[in-house]
Amino acid sequence: MATDEAIAREAFETAATIMVVLDADGVVRRINDRGCQVLGYDRSELEGAEWFETIVPDGSDVGLTEVLDRVRSGEESDVHENTVRTSEGEIRWIKWHVAGLRDDDGTVTDLLVSGSDVTDRVETERRLRRYEQAIESSTNLLAAIDQDYTYVLTNRRYREFYGIEGASADDRSVADVLDPEQFAEVKPYIDRALDGESLEYETERVDRDGNERTFHVQYFPLEAENDTIQGAVAALQDVTDRKERSKQLRREVERLEEFASVISHDLRNPLNVAQGRLALLSEEIDSDHIEPIDRSLERMEVIIEDTLTLARQGKTVGETESVAVADVIGQCWVSVATGEAALSFDERFTIWADRDRLRHVFENLFRNAVTHGGPNVTVRIGRTDGGFYVEDDGPGIPDGDRESIFEPGYTTVESGTGFGLTIVRGIAEAHGWTVTATAGTEGGARFEFDDVDIVA
Repeated sequence: MATDEAIAREAFETAATIMVVLDADGVVRRINDRGCQVLGYDRSELEGAEWFETIVPDGSDVGLTEVLDRVRSGEESDVHENTVRTSEGEIRWIKWHVAGLRDDDGTVTDLLVSGSDVTDRVETERRLRRYEQAIESSTNLLAAIDQDYTYVLTNRRYREFYGIEGASADDRSVADVLDPEQFAEVKPYIDRALDGESLEYETERVDRDGNERTFHVQYFPLEAENDTIQGAVAALQDVTDRKERSKQLRREVERLEEFASVISHDLRNPLNVAQGRLALLSEEIDSDHIEPIDRSLERMEVIIEDTLTLARQGKTVGETESVAVADVIGQCWVSVATGEAALSFDERFTIWADRDRLRHVFENLFRNAVTHGGPNVTVRIGRTDGGFYVEDDGPGIPDGDRESIFEPGYTTVESGTGFGLTIVRGIAEAHGWTVTATAGTEGGARFEFDDVDIVA
């Protein structure tokens, strides 16, 4: 029959938890296989080593030290959690149970320290706390609802909006918080989410102060680990200010277009009269003043056309189509006075765009290249990872001017209106693209368009 000592030794060695015997100075007298496995050390490296210096090299754990001291002083046992560092430098959370080993006189001579690795549980609790903090501090209204239309979770914004007193609405019925009309509205959406459907819509809500707000509402199912649906989650995003800004922007765009149309109409009539009269005058007399007047009238006509184009291009693009870029480029090249300039197209590709507005982009860039690069400039078009580029081999754009060239009225030539590149950026942004000016591969100007939808 095995002796009590043999049984104790076997239990120590085969325990599923870390088992350590420490002497009065905190030196490891014995450690079992499980302890070596968790900590990553050989038994010979730990037995005879100072526990805290080996396992907690950044300094003694004050909490565990106090526990050890109390047990040495005669307390029966105590529990403590702290981190240890393995031989590989990994941090693990251990829950320790400390008991005293006594001699025949009842004096504590050694400490029996058993520990369970609770890292997974601690990390899960930390993640849950982070999730709870994120939910609680969210600016959206968030609520989780069970199968019986009872709240199981609400965040601060939700409780504030509906005037729910206290830190929680748990176990309260949705029908008790919302008025009957609102509950009748949301119940079908909750039911659909409980059936596994995700959905969204916009609605109006009145807060407890009587202010009407517009919300983008989402409902989706709350699933458990076994894929069963435990409830529904409601997420309400306040879009009142965004909707109002959008309405204001539309009104401003409409006013701008109306203003531009009126101005261009009122200017075209006297301009046409002046051009007609100048043509008649040129037939009657021969004067050096006629040609400068004619150039000025033509410039006025270009300014009027660019002003009208600029006002119209700022609107968001609605419908787009599949556009073969090479076809558009060819049409634009022949419609612009490019003279002896050369066109190079690196790769054929197709994008989703508004064809008419895309033509304005290329026409303005071609004019810009010829104006600044001269009649023999070469223009190259190619594809990038995010869209496409248009570049030339002209003199290029100084570093300090690469942002200001897109501003209305910016021009470095006497005949320019300063609207061409502003129109280019407006059309790009209306598509949801970004356009940047940089240096070309041969030192000229390069315009890169990103976030472009390329047709696969």
